[in-house]
Amino acid sequence: MVVRMPWRTEESRRSVPMTVRTVEPPQLWMPHPLRVNPYLSSLHRESETWAREMGMLEGYGELPGHPAIWSRTKFHAMTVDQLTAWTLPDAPLPALRLNHRFNIWALAWDDHFASAFKQTGDLPGARLFTARLHAFLRPEPDARLPEPVNAVERGIADLQQHLFPPGLAHWRHDFNRALARYVDAGSRSWPTAAPAASPT
Repeated sequence: MVVRMPWRTEESRRSVPMTVRTVEPPQLWMPHPLRVNPYLSSLHRESETWAREMGMLEGYGELPGHPAIWSRTKFHAMTVDQLTAWTLPDAPLPALRLNHRFNIWALAWDDHFASAFKQTGDLPGARLFTARLHAFLRPEPDARLPEPVNAVERGIADLQQHLFPPGLAHWRHDFNRALARYVDAGSRSWPTAAPAASPT
């Protein structure tokens, strides 16, 4: 890598030619090689399938009165499949697929919240939206969930059916409490906002 270092004074510019110095970048120590999950191609093929089914993409299953969150072009530009495959290189396909869908959902929540509430200044709407999401984050495994009315609710309702297999059912309480705090953070971005009550 070559870095050009000009002298700073006008006098020196007239008397001394510009000096070119070669800078050798340091060798970065990598304890582990970069690896990508071998199921990346499978994620890429099915990447938009779940988003379509949840009503997140324009022209595919939007719920009445609730516009889609992304166009197909914008969705694929996010490359959520690559994000998931590079961060979980050793995950088996079922776990990778589930993490992939959760990543899609988290981005959908963020983009929907920003466009529907932050950009419009609709704090009451944001509070209602957040409170409804809490109803999908019940700690009880047999809790009855409300009927989803938008793509974000439909996505989390679907995930709740798959996130906690029998061997990991004990994670439901702590995970859903943490997720409730995560969605509360959106409303807290307003200085006067108070978070909705988290599930207990």
